[in-house]
Amino acid sequence: MSHEIRNPIHSIIGMINLLYDTHLTLEQLDYVKTIKYSSEILMALVSDILDLSKIVAGKMELAPQLFDLKEMLQVIGKTIEIRLLEKPVEFESFIDPHIPANVVGDSTFINQILLNLLGNAVKFTEKGVIRLEGRLDSLENDQVWIQFVISDSGIGIPMEKLPVIFERFSQAGKTTKSKYGGTGLGLPITKQLIELHGGTIHVESEPDHGSVFHFRIPFRRSDLSNTQKKEPHLEIPTIPIANRKMRILIVEDNPVNRRYLESVLTKWNCCTFWSAGDGVEALEILHKEVVDLILMDIRMPRMDGYETAIHLRNMTNNPNSSAPIIALTASALLDEREKVLKAGMNYHLTKPFTPEQLLSTIRLFCGTGDPTESLPSGEDHYRFSSMFDVAELDELYLGDVETAQILFEIFVRNTPNDLVHLEEAVASRDLKTMSEIAHKIKPTFAMVGLGHIEAAARELELAGREQLPEKKVRDIFFRFSAAARRAVELVSQELHKIDLFLQSQKKEEAASDR
Repeated sequence: MSHEIRNPIHSIIGMINLLYDTHLTLEQLDYVKTIKYSSEILMALVSDILDLSKIVAGKMELAPQLFDLKEMLQVIGKTIEIRLLEKPVEFESFIDPHIPANVVGDSTFINQILLNLLGNAVKFTEKGVIRLEGRLDSLENDQVWIQFVISDSGIGIPMEKLPVIFERFSQAGKTTKSKYGGTGLGLPITKQLIELHGGTIHVESEPDHGSVFHFRIPFRRSDLSNTQKKEPHLEIPTIPIANRKMRILIVEDNPVNRRYLESVLTKWNCCTFWSAGDGVEALEILHKEVVDLILMDIRMPRMDGYETAIHLRNMTNNPNSSAPIIALTASALLDEREKVLKAGMNYHLTKPFTPEQLLSTIRLFCGTGDPTESLPSGEDHYRFSSMFDVAELDELYLGDVETAQILFEIFVRNTPNDLVHLEEAVASRDLKTMSEIAHKIKPTFAMVGLGHIEAAARELELAGREQLPEKKVRDIFFRFSAAARRAVELVSQELHKIDLFLQSQKKEEAASDR
């Protein structure tokens, strides 16, 4: 059901983004902005309702794992600091040194609870300070109670609204809703997750003086050290990098996505990197080289990202066994993120992502400088045609038209072959292969500024997974195939324009050198 509900909304948002790049009057642009804002609110509402319905139906279960709670709090703090860079708001934290180094609990949900509450603090605080505290509340045999406190100097909550803020679709008032938006489901979901752990939450607040949320959650204590863990772990380590380039392994079977990552890392000039086309190649490299970070695709032939991560985490006497793994996936579903963490990976980045999003994620794991210093300034950059998502392409390539040229060439070269393989899979009723190919090529459309076609690829992928009737599958395939072939034509035409642009630039450079 979640796929069926989300897909039409994704399609609407994709079409809205295309509308942005057409010649609109000011009145039409205002209408499109309103539709875009409303569709994003609807997407957030649907996601919250699906999560809440899973909790209420009793389908949300805890998955306890051994992890380092103090380390998690430190990483969450870094995440909030990044989000506050554009606000005159300071972030403070206190982590009780008496908290045990290792506890057993569901770190995925603990992370979600903390980010929900801290996200609200960021949203409702325009100046002042936000503070996160984690304190040891009590220690009884092998059970550890931790008290968390999230405080802010934001707008606060009226006294009469305090009893209802944890109710579904409830907010502090009409003014708050109209100014800050939101679904009114974040706090109810947070409360349900805390109670699922056997904990409690309460709030103190006063208008214009901020809010303080307190919650307690029990964990099981463990005396094992991090190095003794045998099952996949969920902690997010920080890499100590000092006066040297990072060492990064890219594991990605899609040549467009792999080349994009290679180009971004090359432009930053911040690292040495290796590339692997699947998990088997990745493990071969990891037996020979020591890396600081792994960028891991999920769906790959021979050995997928989940299996690769589990193999790596269970290696003995290999320094890479604890290297942070950032999962790269085209799915933003909560279930996918949970699977990523349970497989031993540390973070989840949804494709397609911009260089800035990749940079922010890498910064969570290391203390390098600013790799973006060597990126092109974007002056006199190539202007993509309006039938493409120009804003997305500008953000992806940051004026680097040569990288765009390379990826457009790969798209034009590979997509027709992928369509042939897809047609063969449909004809032979090999729905598993059909679904795998659709998933593989799905994010490549966004890489060439045609992200709206992702929805059609996603529909074909789901048709294979759900074993839809043959006629239905064929109808979906022919719709997608027509859109994809048209995409190849458009990208080929744009590639010709890019070639002419680069040739003219070279002529200008040659003339200026004389």
